[in-house]
Amino acid sequence: QDGCASQLFHYLWARDSNTGRPCPCVRLPHTIIFRHGHPAQWYFTSAVDGEIKRKRRCNLTNRSIHAGLVKAAGARAADENEVAAVYVCPHPAGDDSDVSGSTVVEHITFGELLTFLHTRSKQHGSILQQFIVPLAERN
Repeated sequence: QDGCASQLFHYLWARDSNTGRPCPCVRLPHTIIFRHGHPAQWYFTSAVDGEIKRKRRCNLTNRSIHAGLVKAAGARAADENEVAAVYVCPHPAGDDSDVSGSTVVEHITFGELLTFLHTRSKQHGSILQQFIVPLAERN
């Protein structure tokens, strides 16, 4: 069982049996779910109709994920020190410390993104989510 509630994104995307539409009025940044170390699902809010969509399996590549996050960030992506995404994963099992069973949150910059996607191992049930710059001083 993962500590990041990755199944929640499936329920936000799933279509309501009465309306035939996904969860209304929810805006979801690009969100990639990892299973067994590989991208398994990629959810996002469509700029066209405002609905939550899911990318096809053929688009679940490191190259596509990188391109999607860079495109979504626009001009911010030019600065390699800007935060590109947030990686959320369960704390590794078997750790003797007090943090075992907790969740780890890591900010990934544009300069680190390619290395993260291509070389880092990703835990089962972990999430990589596009970083959205707050509109105000506080969220």
